[in-house]
Amino acid sequence: LSGGLGAKFDQSLVIVCKCLTLLAEGDEDRISVVMSTDCTKPLINMIQAESEEVASACVRCVATFLTGDEEQTDDVIANGVLSAFAKVLTSAKPDIQRVICWAISNITAGTEKALDDVMAVSGLLQGLFSVLKNGDVKARTEAVYAVFNFIEGGTSRHLQRVIRAGGTGALCANQLQGDTYLFDAILKSLKLLLAEDQTFVSSDIQAAKAQSTIDSLRNNSDEEVRSLAEEVSSQL
Repeated sequence: LSGGLGAKFDQSLVIVCKCLTLLAEGDEDRISVVMSTDCTKPLINMIQAESEEVASACVRCVATFLTGDEEQTDDVIANGVLSAFAKVLTSAKPDIQRVICWAISNITAGTEKALDDVMAVSGLLQGLFSVLKNGDVKARTEAVYAVFNFIEGGTSRHLQRVIRAGGTGALCANQLQGDTYLFDAILKSLKLLLAEDQTFVSSDIQAAKAQSTIDSLRNNSDEEVRSLAEEVSSQL
């Protein structure tokens, strides 16, 4: 099947990618078998394909690889996936944006080295922040989790990068719309950023005109959301 990635017809490429994705889904052993065919690099190269259908199929397949273990994730990163994501994230169609953000969230849920890799790619964090501000609901949701994982697993230098790159305002975009899980992730992110740099982050929250929304979440039906909103609000 991997040999079919050299096909000249878009529809053939899409079928091959979908088959590889199906074969890899399930567990790390299945991912390992598919990745052992040296298909990772060709798939990543085609993320920037002119055909939206080909690009989408390649993104989904690579994203499936990124549900694997640390070694498999490192291998996908080493093949240049983060740079490929950065180049197409802001211009991609909403469905592709969503899958890319989901894939990045699996990376940012990993090791400190993986966070360093994300931070090292020019424009990648800014691309996530752009999706937070301008993406559709599903893409924004996945972007929230990608950024939250980066913040929660990060060190001071990772949090400082988020703060200085405008991450606070991006998290507050669209007036903190979402469900309980989304509110929880956003408020936890803001709490961690405030602990890192209260003055700067508080100013960014005020500039985003998000304080009234945070205050209103103190009356949310979910106890944890209420508690987090209280903690964040008390630092503004």
